[in-house]
Amino acid sequence: MKKYSIKIYFVLIVLFTLLVFCCGCIGDLGENSKEKLNGTVPKTIEDQSCYDRAVESEPDNATAWCLRGMYYNNNLNRYDEALKSADKAIEINPGYGLAWLLKGYVLLNTGNISEAESSFENATSYNPELKEYVPDAEDYNFGGSDAFCLFYSVSD
Repeated sequence: MKKYSIKIYFVLIVLFTLLVFCCGCIGDLGENSKEKLNGTVPKTIEDQSCYDRAVESEPDNATAWCLRGMYYNNNLNRYDEALKSADKAIEINPGYGLAWLLKGYVLLNTGNISEAESSFENATSYNPELKEYVPDAEDYNFGGSDAFCLFYSVSD
């Protein structure tokens, strides 16, 4: 009886290993692996033109400007454009906490810690719920490879 259970376990392990390799969970994707992986990831936004069109079509929409700034900050590391977008959103709606939060993130990414802290204070004074998204500016290592990113989701 013991011999059969060892054989059954061995067969099950071999079958599981084959299943894992056949499903593509493990293994080499070949020389074009990056392109194959990128092809499977859904693209939410093709490029910044979507955000640029949004602010062109609704130039008085603070949220459109804020989202544009997030895209420029997070995806393109174009902090000058991101800061202009955040400032425009704040100009349209001075009490828009998310725009102030974005401005703080952009300022951190450009190494302006004192102004970033001021922007974070404004963000949390207008919207206290944003406090949990404020990073510790003093621990920020300017010039590092990881820039601060701010993401926003729209619920239905």
